[in-house]
Amino acid sequence: MMVDRPGRLLSQAGASFAVLPVPDLESFAARRADPALVDIELLTPDRLVRYLGRRVGLKSLDELAGAYMDAASVDHPEVAVPSVQDREAGLLVSFLESTPFSVTVEIQVNPELEGEILDPDGLSFDVTRAALVTAAIELREWLGPDATERDLQ
Repeated sequence: MMVDRPGRLLSQAGASFAVLPVPDLESFAARRADPALVDIELLTPDRLVRYLGRRVGLKSLDELAGAYMDAASVDHPEVAVPSVQDREAGLLVSFLESTPFSVTVEIQVNPELEGEILDPDGLSFDVTRAALVTAAIELREWLGPDATERDLQ
């Protein structure tokens, strides 16, 4: 099944974060899948930002899917689930706090891929644990059933 919005986290307050696949002719011509070319989207009710054409490693996407699933299932993901970082993409996803039904997710994106991270862009928002499970499943569907064994080593 083709997933057009893999891993989109959507809060009940209208904020969201997504890693959106984009066509990548360079990788297609070279017959490579890793790293994936994506747009990173941050959305709030009054702001939409897309960081275009970021290269994200398939291993990072698999780790993100695992972190989403772990954050949905453990009592205190802010303590038990490590942050997921992809330096090449300038992306950091962390879990800040939780209740029995929701988790606060923090997304940080480095606007400039060259140089130091002086002022990262980002947002924090609450998502239901069910939304984390859905996002994890979507990411794993995008990666495919053999991704962990084939491309992520």
